[in-house]
Amino acid sequence: MLRSFTAAAKKSKIRLTILGTEATQLSSALQLCDKKFLVKPTTHGDYIKQLLSIVKRNKVDFLVPTVDLDLKVLSRNKARFAALDSSPGTRVSWPRR
Repeated sequence: MLRSFTAAAKKSKIRLTILGTEATQLSSALQLCDKKFLVKPTTHGDYIKQLLSIVKRNKVDFLVPTVDLDLKVLSRNKARFAALDSSPGTRVSWPRR
């Protein structure tokens, strides 16, 4: 998925920086990211707080959850991401119903 985003951005001449979060440095996908952040597991009470901080500090425009466990916790906090200072807020990719 990361390689597809990178290729599409290059083809469209869009500047792209890929940030990745993971609970362990051993993640192979994390190695492909431009910036890497270690975070608590999605089940931890500080996970959303950490993610919001990373998104705000790095002015993230688009958040793509790649693990089902992320979807549940992110969906419960959708408004918090939309309310961030970035205009029009951080967009989160959600699966179609």
